[in-house]
Amino acid sequence: MSEIDEDGIKQWSLTFSDLISAKLKSNIGLKDFDSEEVVFSEFLESINEPQWVVLCDDASTQQSILIIISYSSIVAMTNNFFSSSAMVEGDEKKALTFTEQFIANEISDDMVEAFKSNEFSMRLIRVESDLSLIRPFHDDDSLTVFKFNCSINNNPFGALKICHSHVL
Repeated sequence: MSEIDEDGIKQWSLTFSDLISAKLKSNIGLKDFDSEEVVFSEFLESINEPQWVVLCDDASTQQSILIIISYSSIVAMTNNFFSSSAMVEGDEKKALTFTEQFIANEISDDMVEAFKSNEFSMRLIRVESDLSLIRPFHDDDSLTVFKFNCSINNNPFGALKICHSHVL
């Protein structure tokens, strides 16, 4: 079993990027890795755009893992799969279409598969289109947040964040 640390998450990102690139027939990358320590309530306040939310847990430790990907990333990946361009036009989306939700669910499954491929004993608990519907941590819990910027063919399209608590 791998440990949820910077090296483990970086390895996960390579596997995940390869999985979705192959599935969506694109060059999808996770770049500009960063991590920070933050209190959960502050993290929630920092989210200012709609996000696709994936809740997982480590089967061996029962530790919750929250993965958040911006709608703009989901829309760009969907557009890129069905057309020749990942360009996102118009205002910020407040909701995903049926097709975008389908792609988001496929991406969610690939997130879990990438964890399993890297010897994390991860289980998918649920996916949501609204972060306020999932509360895996207490407001005062200290989290490690790993962040990547998503890109398609080296063009930036949103971000992906992985959060976990230090409490076991």
